[in-house]
Amino acid sequence: EILVGFSCKKRGVCPSCTARRAVNVSAHLVDAVLPHVPMRQWVLTFPMRVRWILARKPALIGRALGIFLRALATYQRRGARREGIDGDVMSGAVTFVQRFNSALGMNIHGHVLVPDGVFAMDGVFHRLSRPRDEHVEDLLGKTAVRVLRLLERELGVDDNDDRSALALLEAAALKPVARSHGEPAPKRLTAFLEGFSLHAATHIHENDRLGLECWCRYGARGAIAISRLEELPDGRVSYQMKRALPDGRTHLVMTGMELLRKLGPELSILLEMPLTRIAPEGGPLITEAIRRVRAEEVVI
Repeated sequence: EILVGFSCKKRGVCPSCTARRAVNVSAHLVDAVLPHVPMRQWVLTFPMRVRWILARKPALIGRALGIFLRALATYQRRGARREGIDGDVMSGAVTFVQRFNSALGMNIHGHVLVPDGVFAMDGVFHRLSRPRDEHVEDLLGKTAVRVLRLLERELGVDDNDDRSALALLEAAALKPVARSHGEPAPKRLTAFLEGFSLHAATHIHENDRLGLECWCRYGARGAIAISRLEELPDGRVSYQMKRALPDGRTHLVMTGMELLRKLGPELSILLEMPLTRIAPEGGPLITEAIRRVRAEEVVI
């Protein structure tokens, strides 16, 4: 028996619903939430082992991203003091968690939109100087070590293999980065460290509200772009990737069940979310269907 929802309502993978939600969320953010100040996008990605742990324990995703947000807020407050801004200041952030890459591979990462400055307690905005490459590297180093330590504390007694892998990653993250003169120059405002990466080169002008809405729509998009999904004559589906794979392939060809398996990490979140949270949004049909999946009465 195959589970088919009559109304997906926030199930996470329907192209129609995710596109509509992305448009609604981006319009709301631009019209009612985000101020008319310059913004900067920070993109944080994790190593493969960390992605696997976060996919198994979704509750840790927010905590891991919270570590980065606190480090970023501290960096901005110190930057304000360096530039002579007196008194208490604060900032804010909008974070989008994405779980897939363009090839539908599991790639949990965060897109964070932050004002390129700080607000004084009276509401006055103070723009800060553009971050430098060493600032991005320092933020990534602190974030990587703290995330790895968080995961080590949260892993259970049966996760010895994960603990060993995290210990090796933490030891490598603590080492200073040694570069040779023959290495290619890294991209500006981009840092890499033992599988972690941080990108901060995308800047949005305060008057570019259309560009800001497009960015929000990109951050809130779903896993599947319906324009790149096509059903083949033999019943299989073809999905066009944004970039070709190393072997030259530009399309993924798979059966419908293979596509569902690729989306497994996203669908598995429903198996951990309390039914009391699903019922108001999904309705009785979806709630009962998920209950049956958990009871192993049906299989996705």
